[in-house]
This record gives sequence, structure tokens and C-alpha cells, in this order.
Amino acid sequence: MDPRRTESAQWADVWLGLNVGSDIALSNTMAREIIHAGLVHQDFVANATSGYEAYRASVESYTLDVGSKFTGIPPMRSATPRTRSREPIAR
Repeated sequence: MDPRRTESAQWADVWLGLNVGSDIALSNTMAREIIHAGLVHQDFVANATSGYEAYRASVESYTLDVGSKFTGIPPMRSATPRTRSREPIAR
């Protein structure tokens, strides 16, 4: 992800050219999608983090449509095959 199509982008499966300054909106939107897809490793969150419930609440309003308005990236559920898995990302 980069607002500029850099030379290294040629090797990417997908280039996401987001609007300048919208990286936090992208991060929040992706976090909400991970949470709603059930991909959060709950044992890891319980044992290695603090403030998760407040964080979860803070990203709740970042739907795909809201994120798209900030980032300029069309709403999509998956940019990579890895995010299509139902397995938790963190181990």
C-alpha cells in the first residue's frame, strides 16, 4: 500500500494506491474486518494485550464503505488469499 506506484509495486499481487494521509483509516477498516471475520486470536489478545475492548469499539464505525471514502480504495473483503482464510492470523 502506497499512494505512489513505486518500482517494487510491480511484484505485488495487488497494488492499493490509497489517498495520502488515509493510512489510519485503512488500518482501522482492516482491523474491523479482521474482528468481524472472526480472525482475531482470542487467546493471544487475552494473554498479551490490554485495552482490546476499547480498541474494538474504536474501529467499529470503520465499515468498508466508510474506509473507502477516506482511502479511495474500493470496498473489498479480501486483497490477498491469506485474508480469505477463517484461521486466526496471530498465533
